[in-house]
Amino acid sequence: MMDDIMNEASKGNGWPTGPVEVNDGNFGDFVSKYPITVVDCWAPWCGPCKMIAPIIEELSHEMKGKIAFGKLNTDENQGIARD
Repeated sequence: MMDDIMNEASKGNGWPTGPVEVNDGNFGDFVSKYPITVVDCWAPWCGPCKMIAPIIEELSHEMKGKIAFGKLNTDENQGIARD
């Protein structure tokens, strides 16, 4: 089954071309839509978050069709950040 998911995912159809801004309202839909997701939980004041942001951006392009990347601002979306 995982092979089927990965084969379909490798086609890249309907996959984001960069990180998707996720929030309390769309988080569930985002992680349900793609078989593999990585969500970067960040805050504007966080130094390490700023350092990793370009890496997340690059990976989102390199892994298009295999992994969907999201970015969740934890200051603005404290509900999902606590769950």
